[in-house]
Amino acid sequence: MWSWIFPKRCPVCKIFIKDEDDLCLSCEQNWPRLKSACCTLCLFPFKNNDEPHLCGDCLTYESAFEEVKALGLYTGDLKNLILKFKFQKEESLALFFAKLFSQFQNQYDLIIPVPLHFKKLRQRGYNQSALIAKNLSKQWQIDWDPFC
Repeated sequence: MWSWIFPKRCPVCKIFIKDEDDLCLSCEQNWPRLKSACCTLCLFPFKNNDEPHLCGDCLTYESAFEEVKALGLYTGDLKNLILKFKFQKEESLALFFAKLFSQFQNQYDLIIPVPLHFKKLRQRGYNQSALIAKNLSKQWQIDWDPFC
């Protein structure tokens, strides 16, 4: 019923889409996907089409994390959506990003959002990573802790 009153729109181009879709077909095809040739730890993209391997930094320095997940390259439509979410108070994009992140295998015990400096929190009025974490915890049915 609500979909008749408030039909779902593509977050990129704003055309109407089906409830089960995240993006329209055109925006889905133009999504800035990661190339397969990237660092296996930090996802740094390589210029040539080498087999995936560790980049120079990951070989040289000990990493603070075990793996990285990315929705795509920080360019084009993805970059524009992130900037809207962070700086134009489009909080509804939290559910969109959480839904995209939910494609990754849930092998976690707890979701911890990236902390936001109190000055930035005061400017923006919300912590965007906490909003994503909250929505993702609902989808994966695991706890999240914004104060960890």
